[in-house]
Amino acid sequence: MALTSKTAEKLLLDAGAFFKNFEVGVDSFDSAVTEGKLIGATSGGGTFSAIPETRKIEIDGVKGAAKGLEVIDEWVVTLMANVKEVSTESIQLALGAAVVEDGVADYSKITAKNYIELTDYVDNVVWVGKLSGSDIPVIIEVLNAIS
Repeated sequence: MALTSKTAEKLLLDAGAFFKNFEVGVDSFDSAVTEGKLIGATSGGGTFSAIPETRKIEIDGVKGAAKGLEVIDEWVVTLMANVKEVSTESIQLALGAAVVEDGVADYSKITAKNYIELTDYVDNVVWVGKLSGSDIPVIIEVLNAIS
């Protein structure tokens, strides 16, 4: 059993909130909402994953894996939100590479692109939550994010 006397103080509470272009150390939850950085309401929260892609360095005479002969080539990082709130901006963000045309009759036209431009990336996508027994935020930040 892994339950300790400190377990109740280290639990993530509630679903937290997902933001784009959140300035860690500058923004608060309220200021980010006011500035339109909140991505939208979620159902079922979301998930975070950071998986290293490794490569074994081959050395003549070494059979199999050897300590110190493995390197990390890259990290595959994902932050997934189960967003239920739909807006033109949230659909464009979900598509990753899309063009929005406003003023088409009474709606906006969103068209997916077959290419990615630097402007399709957002500075970051951030999940902000808190631990039980604390008002200090827990922040997971993924830089240069694209859906």
